[in-house]
Amino acid sequence: MKVKVCGIRSLEGAKACREAAADFVGLNFVPSSRRRVSIDQARILLDEISVSRVVGVFFNQEFEEIEAIADALGITMVQLHGQESPDLCRVLSKKYRLIKAIAVDEKFEEKILEPYREWVEYFLFDAPKAGSGKPFDWEKLKSIDRKTPFFLAGGLEPENVRMAIERVRPDGVDTASGIEKEKIEDRERILAFCANARR
Repeated sequence: MKVKVCGIRSLEGAKACREAAADFVGLNFVPSSRRRVSIDQARILLDEISVSRVVGVFFNQEFEEIEAIADALGITMVQLHGQESPDLCRVLSKKYRLIKAIAVDEKFEEKILEPYREWVEYFLFDAPKAGSGKPFDWEKLKSIDRKTPFFLAGGLEPENVRMAIERVRPDGVDTASGIEKEKIEDRERILAFCANARR
């Protein structure tokens, strides 16, 4: 079970991810996000997190911006969390390992995944409103073709991650709001999330 902790902004959060041995740590570079970090902030966090574990998170940003940030920090894994095209994934896949986030709403159909499969290493299935801290209907993933590994996200926290894994059987789990207290990363919740996901 791969565990991804996203939206880390503080040294305390970065240290907790290292202590919990999170497989992936997401640094958010989305300008409109409250979890956004600058390149300078990211460099400080990278001193606590191995760069090989870091995922750069982007949302409907241009190739040039993604490349500039990722290359400045030595990041080799990129998560696309918007409505990015399969063609952008194709181009990015020449340089980076890719996670493509897919919003699972009432219109979700498996066929939307097909154009991306050749270019991405993982899908990440999330709630329609990313970062909302609310789960989506997991039943929608019951019959999907699992030839591409996937992360489950959306409302996961230490208290429900084991149940989510039992029901959905994802390859990995992802959280951001679920490890926060009063909108700040919390060491105990990070440790508990990682431990419960692997239990």
